Amino acid sequence: MATFLTQDAYDKFTLSKEEYELAKEIREANEKKDGESDEKKTDTTKTVKIDWQDLDDRTVRLTRNSADITSAVLNEDNSKLYFMIRHAGGNELWERDLRESQDKLLKKMGGGNASFVLSKDGKTLVFQSGNSLSYADVSSPEKGKPISLEAVMELKPTAERDYMFEHSWRQIN
Repeated sequence: MATFLTQDAYDKFTLSKEEYELAKEIREANEKKDGESDEKKTDTTKTVKIDWQDLDDRTVRLTRNSADITSAVLNEDNSKLYFMIRHAGGNELWERDLRESQDKLLKKMGGGNASFVLSKDGKTLVFQSGNSLSYADVSSPEKGKPISLEAVMELKPTAERDYMFEHSWRQIN
């Protein structure tokens, strides 16, 4: 579920793909025109404005199916939602195109804990299933490549006991 804090944000979300592309072109043309006449503003802080009127009417369901969604993330331009579903058969990674209202199964994973993250550039998915890590391109997640890790812990019991004694001594005194 998503709640849009302003009517403008809700209207922008409900545009069809064609309407969104047209609005994007108009906005870019206006920014170009404004950019030629004005200098760029250096103020990077944004104030959050909440339009409380009809807030309940601006709450929408982002996914079609009702399931145990363990994690979800939007891509940079908010056009696609990636989410992980857990059910009895295991975990599944899905992609929902919010402009075209289409769902696509990206990858089936085994049972147990599973999670994923989207890279900052939005082109790579890194997912964890069980004890394994792998990464894949967003366009072809079924061709995931494993990430090999080798973690070695060097245990120094004498140094650890010395530290715990010193720490306890300082806490008490």
